Amino acid sequence: MFRKNVTGVLSHSSCCKRVVQIIHKRTKKTHWAVIKKKIHPKDKALEHFDDFYGSVYGNRWKSLRLALLSPHKYIAIVNNFGNPEKVSQELEWSGAMNIRKTVEAYAQTVGKGSPDRTKNIEELDKKLEKLLLTNENKSNTKKTE
Repeated sequence: MFRKNVTGVLSHSSCCKRVVQIIHKRTKKTHWAVIKKKIHPKDKALEHFDDFYGSVYGNRWKSLRLALLSPHKYIAIVNNFGNPEKVSQELEWSGAMNIRKTVEAYAQTVGKGSPDRTKNIEELDKKLEKLLLTNENKSNTKKTE
């Protein structure tokens, strides 16, 4: 029946009748759309990061920004001087992934399926070494001149 934002009730008499006048207090409630449009310091900082690092990293900045804003992932390195088998087994039971086992399983599946792939990798390594050596020779000759 009564409003919540009523500050006071003033009464005065007018011609033998009692009139009650309600004075409303102006509350500072803002509409949800106004709050949503408000620019927060976090948003300003993200804009500055986008301006600066976008020019530094170019196309890679979008993926870097996503990685920085995503939840962190933790890693555990097992000390080999203790009992590494027991510790790694306990970590796996608690839900951790053993990356070494994953990589080894992947290497076995790739190694079994295509022996030509390892030859291609070796050929690419040789070509890269030749390119590096020729680039080093060019840079050395420019320095001596």
